[in-house]
Amino acid sequence: DSETMVAEHSCIQPETYYFCSPGSMTGAWNPMGYDWLRRNLSRHFLEAKSGPPIFLTRRSSVRMPENLPLIEDALVAKGFEIVDCSQHSVRSQITKISAAPMIAGLHGAAMTNLLWAPPQTPVIEIFQPGHLNGCYEQIAFHGSLIYSYGINEANGIPKFLMDWLAGF
Repeated sequence: DSETMVAEHSCIQPETYYFCSPGSMTGAWNPMGYDWLRRNLSRHFLEAKSGPPIFLTRRSSVRMPENLPLIEDALVAKGFEIVDCSQHSVRSQITKISAAPMIAGLHGAAMTNLLWAPPQTPVIEIFQPGHLNGCYEQIAFHGSLIYSYGINEANGIPKFLMDWLAGF
C-alpha cells in the first residue's frame, strides 16, 4: 500500500513533480487525503452533535446570492449558527463542524469543512445557477454524511431549503 511504500523509500525522483497537499486538489477524489486529515486532526474534534447546527456562509464573492440575508435569517430562526470561515482559525472550524448536528452551506471552499463532520450528519449544499461542482459531495460521500443540494434560483427563501429543514 502507499503508506508502506512511503515508509520504505526516503527519496522518490519523478520525471515531473506536481505537489498535491494531503487534502488533495479541489475537485479531485482522494480518499487517502481525507483519511489522513481526519486521522491527524481528530484530536480537535468535539463530541458529535454537541453544538448548534451550522450555516457556512461567505461575505465576498461573485457568487454571492442576493437572497443571502433571507436565507441566513431563516436558518438563525431554526437555531443555526452563521459561520464565515474567513473569520475563524482552522482549529475553530474543526471544532464547530465536528460538533454540528446539521450543516448547511453555500457552495465554496468553506464546504471543505465537511471533512470534520461526524458520519450521518445531514448536509445541504446551496449552489448558484451555473456553478455546479460535485467536489464537496465527494467529501460527504466518503464521510458517510447525509448529503443534499439545491440550486438557489429563488428571490426569497428557497423551497428546497425549507423542505430539507422540515425533514429533520
